[in-house]
Amino acid sequence: MDVSEIAQLGAAALISAMASDSWHLVRSRLAEMFTPSDMMLSRIDDVRAEIVADVPWARPRRDLLQGDLEDRLLADVELRNRLTTLLAEVQPSVTQDSRRTIQHATADRGGTTIQAGRDVVYPPGPRHRTDE
Repeated sequence: MDVSEIAQLGAAALISAMASDSWHLVRSRLAEMFTPSDMMLSRIDDVRAEIVADVPWARPRRDLLQGDLEDRLLADVELRNRLTTLLAEVQPSVTQDSRRTIQHATADRGGTTIQAGRDVVYPPGPRHRTDE
C-alpha cells in the first residue's frame, strides 16, 4: 500500500472513529505516536470537535487532515508502520460501532410515533385506521 492510500484510509478511519465509541482508544494510541509538542494531535482534536459540532467547514478540514497525514507519513517510515498497525486494529471496531440500526414503531388509535435519526423511511402503502 502506498503512502497516499494509507493517508486516505487513515483519515477515513479517524473520521469514523471520531463518531464512535472507540474514539478514546484511538485517541490514546495517537497520543503515543505524536509528541505533545507536535501539532498533528492538536489538528486531529480540532477536526473531531468540528465534526461533533457538525460545523459547515468540517469537510474541508477533513481533506486537510488527509493531506497532513500524507506529508507526515512520507517523512516518517516508523509512523507509517505504526499507523498501518493501528488501522488494522481499529477498522473492525469502527465498522462494528457504526453498523446500521433499524427501528420499528407502531402507533394506533390516533397516536404519534417519533423516532430520532437520519433518513427515516416510512413504509409505502395505504394507512389503515383501526377506529372506524
